[in-house]
Amino acid sequence: HSPAHGVDAGHAGGIGPDPRHDETVGVHGLVEVAGDGRDGSDPLQRSLGLLEGLDEKWLEAQVLSGLGETSELMGQSDHARQYFTKAWAASLEAEDRVLVARSRYTLGTLDARRGRFTRARVDLTSALSDYEGLFGTTHPLAAQSRAALAGVDLASGRFQSALAASLEAERTSLEHLRFTVRYLP
Repeated sequence: HSPAHGVDAGHAGGIGPDPRHDETVGVHGLVEVAGDGRDGSDPLQRSLGLLEGLDEKWLEAQVLSGLGETSELMGQSDHARQYFTKAWAASLEAEDRVLVARSRYTLGTLDARRGRFTRARVDLTSALSDYEGLFGTTHPLAAQSRAALAGVDLASGRFQSALAASLEAERTSLEHLRFTVRYLP
C-alpha cells in the first residue's frame, strides 16, 4: 500500500485512486450515516463516536481534523489544538505519511497564528521535511510549508531565514505554475 501516491494495492487490484485519500468519500459518507445535524447535534462529533472501536484510524484522523478546523473557526483555539493533536496521533497509527505531514502543518499554522512561534517552527519544519521526502522539494505542499515557515521566521525576527525561505517558496510555486500552464489547452 502506498499512501503517498494515493494507491492501495488492496483496492481494485491496486488500480486507480485509493478512496481513503478522497476526503469527500470517507468523511461525507460517514456524516451521511451519522446524520446531517439538523437535530442540533454535531455530525462530526457523532461520526467520531461511530468510529470508536472500529480501528479506522485514517478516517478518525480526517474527522478529528474537521473538528479542529470547526473549533478554530469558532475561535476555540485550545479545542482546535487538542483535535489537531489527536488527528496527528491517529494519522501516525494509520501509518499515512501524507496525513502525518498535513497534521504537523495544521498544528504549526495554528500555533503560528497564536504567536507560539517556537512550537510552530518545530511542526512546520517537520511538515516541510515530510512533504519533501514524499513529493520532492518542488511540490506545492512543500512550497506552502516553506512559506508558512518563512512567516514564522519573519515574526520571530529571523529575517535572513524568512527571506530565503519565502524566495524559495515563490520559485517553487512559479515553477509549478509554469509546468501546469504548459499542459493547459
